[in-house]
Amino acid sequence: MCADLKIWRVLAAASILLWVTLPGCRARPLLTQQDIDSGTLDPRETVAGKTLLGKTEETESAETLAASPVERHVEGYRSTTQPKSDEDLSPETVGTLLDVYETAQTIHTLANGGEGFQLGAKLEHGGGSTTQAAVRGIRGVVAYKQGEFGEAIDRFTEAIDADPQNGRLWSARAEAFYALGQHQYALADCRQALGLDAQNPDAWYLQGEIYQLAGDWETALRSFDEALRLRKGHADTCIRRSEVLSMLGRHTEARAAAERAVQLRPEDPATRTALGFVFAEAGDVSAAMQTFTAVLREHPDHARAHFGRGSLALLEGELESASRDLDRAVELAPEFGNARHRRAMLLVRQGNWDAALVECRTAAEDPLVEPYVFNTLGVIHLNQQHPELAVAAYSELLKSVPDDATALSNRANALTQLGQFDAAIADAQAALKLDPQLGDAHNHLANAQTLAGHVDEALAAYEQALIVAPGHPHYRVNRGQALLKAGEYQKAVRDFAAVIEQTDPSPVVAVAYWRRAEAAEALGQSSIAEVDRQHAREIDPDV
Repeated sequence: MCADLKIWRVLAAASILLWVTLPGCRARPLLTQQDIDSGTLDPRETVAGKTLLGKTEETESAETLAASPVERHVEGYRSTTQPKSDEDLSPETVGTLLDVYETAQTIHTLANGGEGFQLGAKLEHGGGSTTQAAVRGIRGVVAYKQGEFGEAIDRFTEAIDADPQNGRLWSARAEAFYALGQHQYALADCRQALGLDAQNPDAWYLQGEIYQLAGDWETALRSFDEALRLRKGHADTCIRRSEVLSMLGRHTEARAAAERAVQLRPEDPATRTALGFVFAEAGDVSAAMQTFTAVLREHPDHARAHFGRGSLALLEGELESASRDLDRAVELAPEFGNARHRRAMLLVRQGNWDAALVECRTAAEDPLVEPYVFNTLGVIHLNQQHPELAVAAYSELLKSVPDDATALSNRANALTQLGQFDAAIADAQAALKLDPQLGDAHNHLANAQTLAGHVDEALAAYEQALIVAPGHPHYRVNRGQALLKAGEYQKAVRDFAAVIEQTDPSPVVAVAYWRRAEAAEALGQSSIAEVDRQHAREIDPDV
């Protein structure tokens, strides 16, 4: 395979794209660029947030901006809990809460391994709204550590009510919103935090994660760059930078960022696995394989390393090796949707459609699964003769990746099967605007045009498909059928004959025999037609 091949883009075309975020317990919906562009997400936009979206000059400073008041989110957190006027703020209560907080911080900081956030309250002074904010903020941290994200949001909201100018409280609540999958509220809180304090690394980091999920690589990179400037030597930020740099095709910089993460945490398998993904994205399959294998030699139970190596084996057609690694990845991390998606793709390759459907549906339950799981679902639904479900699956993918030419082309195919020819033609044409060299899109456009009665236009589209892929048997058979419809029987016979002569026995060859029999009948060659029909039945009795 060519060294410069974008390996995960190839996997994407086959609905196996690597989505390089860790699996977690966050819920849909993912934030999309359309959501961001709509301007409806954040009723309290600061200039800092607007700058990141390119709405103001980047030279404007966020440090001097005042934060605007925020209405309570009815759906964002449980609004039944109100601040208690008789809150126990005794030194003993505060001390107990601080002990719990410090223990939680020791286990794992709020900011994914960073220094965490400082509530900024001077507890030794006692009393007042600042102390109330500190106590409620600490309770929010404890709830967050216990996985009680809704409770954490309530406590952080109470803390913000008491101390609305504390940007660290806003970024803390953003973490809790993010953990619940409420990415629009998380982004809004990040912006508010940065409007109050542009030197908040947690807010920059989380904002980068949100934009990364939205596929806005450039904005994500700017956020991670700022987070790393404020928190030098933070390995997780280096890993995130390497991921978005890879998606931007800046592979040399991506490798440098991943190697920096390895230098910072050389014993952590996560950093070396991230480097393996960088190699894979750059098309260096050998280096990626070696990296994943080295990680697994020392850490045989590292799910993401199994996932990476299994994905590469699947790409290379090494199905037995792929099965071992992907099975192990799922065994180690049953909630890891991307690993389940890869296993579904393997099952599709093996023709086990029912098991692939189950695996895909399970994978889709992971809120951080790659969106291309819905492309695979569409392929399975089409195979099982459910084009309406296929259309729904492709539409779901296009919500997250609206400029995916393959998904548009595939949806055109499903719409054609439903008899919605105008919609199919529109989708195929949209796909070709994005990728004029996508042979399937030319073919699907031509199929819809043929069935809609636009045979001349269809023949032109088939011609383009065969220019892209001259030996493609399906394109040639389809053009032969359009020629039959146009009454061009001799030309149709030539197309069918080319498929029969150049392709191993398969269902498409059976169709070619069957259609050539139709052309022979039209030309008055009944005996030839009967022989062709017999050949078709021998290859595929269901032809």
